[in-house]
Amino acid sequence: MLGLGLDRCLCLLYPIKYTSFKARFLVFTIILSMALILAFSLIFRILPAYPTTAETKCLSFGCTTTTNGGEIYTYIRYLTSSAVLITSGFLLYLVRFKLKLHLSQKLKTQNLRKFLTTF
Repeated sequence: MLGLGLDRCLCLLYPIKYTSFKARFLVFTIILSMALILAFSLIFRILPAYPTTAETKCLSFGCTTTTNGGEIYTYIRYLTSSAVLITSGFLLYLVRFKLKLHLSQKLKTQNLRKFLTTF
């Protein structure tokens, strides 16, 4: 979601320049974010929770994870969610700014037409 939000923001900020490298940027951003999340999950959740014995203390797979891994997972979820929220807010601001700019330009041309037709 973060890559898609950045893609939309760049489309609004630089519409002409961005079309030349649009697909490469979106794919690179998505691959990079997936690699980072996979690396954090591997380092903090999967490797510490690797069972040393064949038997577990409970019947569920969720029992094998560590408490530190659960905390790191929670932090990663909050971090990615807040990044998506911030990007969405910035995108909303850009859309409102572009719409206001378009409407003000439209009103100027309408006022100019009215002014010219009155004389």
